[in-house]
Amino acid sequence: MKMMSIDHALELLGRHAFDRDSPPDDYKDLVRQIVYATGRLPLALELIGSFLYHKPQDSWKETLDKLRRAPHEDIFGKLKISYDALTSEQQQIFLDIACFFIGEDKMNAIYMWKDCEFFPNTGLDVLISMSLIKIVENNKFWMHDQLRDFGREIVRQENPTNPNEQSRIWNWEEFLEATRTNKSHLQMNQKVQALSVDISSRSSRDVIIQSKEIERFEHLRFLKLARLTIVANATNHLPRLRWISLSHTARIYKWTNMYLKNVVILEFSKLGYIDDSRLENIIKMATKLKVLSLESCHHIIKMPDFTGCLNLERLALIQCYQLRKIDGSIGKLKYLIDLKIDHCNFLEHLPEEIGDLVSLQYFFVKCAHMKKLPDSIWKLKSLREMHFSNCVDTPDSENFWELPSAIELLQSLEVLQVESHNLIGQLPSGIGSLPFLRTLNLSSSCVSVVPMTISMLPRLQRVELMGCDGLEALPTLPTSLTHLRVFASLLIVPDLSNLTNLVELELSDSPGARDRHCTGELWWLGRLSKLTKLSIKFQKVHPPTEMASIPLLNELAFLGLDLQTFPPLPLSLQKLCLDSFNPTVSLSPNLRNLSCLQLFGSPMQEIQLDGLQLPHLQELLVLNCVLLERLKLSSMRKLKDVKVEICLKLVEIQFSVVFESLEALSITGCKSFKRLVCEIANEVNSCEGRLIFLSRVLDKLRTLTLRRCPEILDIRVVGTSESWEHFGLEDCHYVPSLGGLSNLKNLKSLSIQKCSRLRVIEGVDELEFLDHLALSMCESLERSIDVSTTKLPNDCHLYIHNCKKLRGFQEGFDGSVQSKVNLNNSLSFSFRFS
Repeated sequence: MKMMSIDHALELLGRHAFDRDSPPDDYKDLVRQIVYATGRLPLALELIGSFLYHKPQDSWKETLDKLRRAPHEDIFGKLKISYDALTSEQQQIFLDIACFFIGEDKMNAIYMWKDCEFFPNTGLDVLISMSLIKIVENNKFWMHDQLRDFGREIVRQENPTNPNEQSRIWNWEEFLEATRTNKSHLQMNQKVQALSVDISSRSSRDVIIQSKEIERFEHLRFLKLARLTIVANATNHLPRLRWISLSHTARIYKWTNMYLKNVVILEFSKLGYIDDSRLENIIKMATKLKVLSLESCHHIIKMPDFTGCLNLERLALIQCYQLRKIDGSIGKLKYLIDLKIDHCNFLEHLPEEIGDLVSLQYFFVKCAHMKKLPDSIWKLKSLREMHFSNCVDTPDSENFWELPSAIELLQSLEVLQVESHNLIGQLPSGIGSLPFLRTLNLSSSCVSVVPMTISMLPRLQRVELMGCDGLEALPTLPTSLTHLRVFASLLIVPDLSNLTNLVELELSDSPGARDRHCTGELWWLGRLSKLTKLSIKFQKVHPPTEMASIPLLNELAFLGLDLQTFPPLPLSLQKLCLDSFNPTVSLSPNLRNLSCLQLFGSPMQEIQLDGLQLPHLQELLVLNCVLLERLKLSSMRKLKDVKVEICLKLVEIQFSVVFESLEALSITGCKSFKRLVCEIANEVNSCEGRLIFLSRVLDKLRTLTLRRCPEILDIRVVGTSESWEHFGLEDCHYVPSLGGLSNLKNLKSLSIQKCSRLRVIEGVDELEFLDHLALSMCESLERSIDVSTTKLPNDCHLYIHNCKKLRGFQEGFDGSVQSKVNLNNSLSFSFRFS
């Protein structure tokens, strides 16, 4: 860990200990001594400062003594000062997070800790205040890598030689080795509290263990098993178990005797043996259950009676594709807070008893064939978030529905998201009486009118009306809005000059079947001074005359506008998207900070970017410029990524400099493309259809992709390249050979598809670092690899599909080969070299 300067170290410690950059006068000497004692290490300073927050000088002096006893380079000893200050319960919580829960939702862990009487709410507050953990986006745990390692080292030191005598086991290889080699491995064990065994990185057959190898951990409270098989009878052991997580191929035979009475969290994922009857038995036994999550359990057809688990607070049903019915007893779950039903696509209806879930706060349903929301849902007065989507491509007239006036009863609602083509009509005016609503998303609906009362919502920040073809006008919106996205059949450009808090604005006209375009002006855009992202798409509407007054604007897209004149742009702009681009139009001189330029549908035959003064441009996309014949990139020295797509008449790309930074070049769907012209090379690459890639000109190139370019007749790499890692060639039917690949010393992946006349790939045998080689539908391709002399690495993965002349190619390889003959008798197989 890098040491800080003395001034920065003093400032960091002061902020954490005193909420200010400099300490009080009577603490200055102590602060300086603490800084030196910590070695000016940022993490130690943050932790010690948080630990000493508002503490008297005696505590500072005592802490200083402890720091001085630890060796100067001993970060472990310095971190342990904060750890030792925790209560026993807080230490358990800290170690659990370090070993298992970084990046995980905090709520499930809180249920377990609460049932174990660890007092998690207080404990987490202490850990946060001491800077040992953070709660980040989506309520997930975050911990510094060194604190994670410190916590795991605390556990290892409990018994460094035998993980079975440690309180937590997270390394499955150590667990299995210790379990199988220790003579006393079947004796009862009171040490292990938490066990996670995940064989996800193992490529061989399933690991099989006996249930008694786990049941001996009689103090186990957390058990996570993935991709392994447990055999024999699971009995009434593990009485302290609170959390069970089983996923993928984890199978337990005769497990109905498993002790579930104290379990508060059950997570089942990709378990093919869980069916309706087994699930019913589990629910009956787990009477303390707080969380039930079922993911990809495809044998569940009907959710059983919930009477056995009336304490349930969170229920998640995800990708249970055969689920067709949810029992009406779900209405008895008076403590249910969170209900999530996602991609259960055979589920068409929810029971009306949903309206009896008096504590429900979060409702998320996304199912393809769900017709509509149950009428009773509007009785859920505790509801804070409602998310509903049925993903239907076209409206179903038999199942049209409207938001009822009863929506005004949901006085706690903060998020209303309904994405359904079956939602029609006018939003009820009562929506304006929802005092806490901050997000309204009715995208992909057939809503036709948004009421004026929406302006009465004081906390509304985000409105999304994307793909609302029936919507022809916007009412006055509240000034609290920070994000607005509208893609609708607007008749008139709305005046949004009052939305001075907008940070993101996307406004697009979707004329649909109408023959006319939206009319109006965009004069008001210059008043939105807080905008950072702006996208406007209107046909034939003039751009605003003033844009430079938006000082924070980072991304701008003008699509469909009449760009005969172009307004001055702010210096802050980094990304610009334009269609119908005409270089004769004078762009703003303030584009010197632009890093990304996207050009769509330009009517020009030749695009020259030299005169645009874009010294920092890194990304360029040229798309669907159907008349473009020539693209000149003469002065674009800083370009890193160039994509040219669907420019049907493009013949050549020209450049006259060594690309100092170009890392990725992609040319797709350019049916006339023949030449890549380098004017500074000794030999100008002007032979039609012949592409020569000069490594000394493209010395930073990492990725090249060529797709659907039928005029290319030859491809060759000249000169050694250390940077090139990925090469993709697809649907270039007239290329007979690919040469010079041996020059690509660090190539990692090579994919060649649908090149029907390709016969030879020169130099593929020399690619010592190739990880992935895919050859598909190259009927003329002959064997290019000599098994006896190839330098391809042992772990290179090879996939061959529909390459008739390569049939039998796998013979001679000692690696594991899986092959099959598909319908047209061409071979498809994959294997590893050995």
